[in-house]
Amino acid sequence: GMLLSSFVAVIIVSSSPAVLVHMADEMQAKGPTIYHAKALVALNNVLSFLCFSFLFPFALYGEQLGISDVVGVPLYRAFGAILIGLIVAFILERVDRVLDKEEEHFRFALIVGGIAITLGLSQMCHVSSLFAALTLGIGTRWMETQRQGLSTIEFGSTGDIFFIALFVMAGASIHLHEVQTIGMIALVVMLVRAAAKYIAMLLSRKRSEHSPAQVKAVTL
Repeated sequence: GMLLSSFVAVIIVSSSPAVLVHMADEMQAKGPTIYHAKALVALNNVLSFLCFSFLFPFALYGEQLGISDVVGVPLYRAFGAILIGLIVAFILERVDRVLDKEEEHFRFALIVGGIAITLGLSQMCHVSSLFAALTLGIGTRWMETQRQGLSTIEFGSTGDIFFIALFVMAGASIHLHEVQTIGMIALVVMLVRAAAKYIAMLLSRKRSEHSPAQVKAVTL
């Protein structure tokens, strides 16, 4: 009951970076509002994963496992994902330094290869592939210099293939009979989630210096 609700709550904190990035590109949205929205999505996903990892020992506690497994498995999955993401980000950044500014097609291949390696290592080491990929993006952005642009590279029409694959896979996992039985609950969750994020943005408006219009836009 309480544990399951807590897991659902921390999952709801997360947002889809792919949807935000794709919509921003489609609408050609640029500026501080969309930049802050992307930063908040990244922070929300990090917070969601850390809280999920914190709850995991409580779920394993009643499974007749030793204390090393109850505590060690979540820590291994979290720190293993961070380590893989940072190592691959470091390699990408070093390779990017030897590329000329005009060689954007190599950078595209570098990013795709880095993501593939991260996901492969995550599967091989049995750590969170989602958090490893998120760490890869954050690490790449953190390590690169102003001369570099791996984190801001434009994928162009080629990138639409990834978004199509994402939405097809997401759509294929939806079962219509479940939508009929729990669809209203999902709608309520979505509304409560939006309201919670809007209230949080309002409470932090003075510190973030967002206007009311920016608060609404970032909440959406």
